[in-house]
Amino acid sequence: MGGGAILSVRKYVIAGVITLAAIIGFAVLAPRQQSQDWIRCVNKEKASPDLQIGGCTTVIQSDKESKNNLAIAFTNRGVAYRNKGQYARAIQDYDQAIKLDPNYAIAFRNRGIAYDEKGQYDRAIRDYD
Repeated sequence: MGGGAILSVRKYVIAGVITLAAIIGFAVLAPRQQSQDWIRCVNKEKASPDLQIGGCTTVIQSDKESKNNLAIAFTNRGVAYRNKGQYARAIQDYDQAIKLDPNYAIAFRNRGIAYDEKGQYDRAIRDYD
């Protein structure tokens, strides 16, 4: 292969690398916009627990989310219920989150907090462990 052919191949490779970098850069700079329901569910606006519960419920019922995202939504809704003093409902949501993602430590910690606030200290310790 002559020197001109090698330079031609290099041009195409460099052009391909530049194009790929531009695509990746655009994807990083333009993250997926979160829906209003997700914003409420993660409580970015520090809204009332009722708004957080509503946002999470809509996310959970949407049938559009991965198991990991559903675990997050159940956990966040559990936090809102716990903030309202509704510990049994919070624990139910943490249970659902743990079913969806048995390694989701935040759900275990939050469920432990709910049991602790209910005065069920031995049960709380099991979740903390």
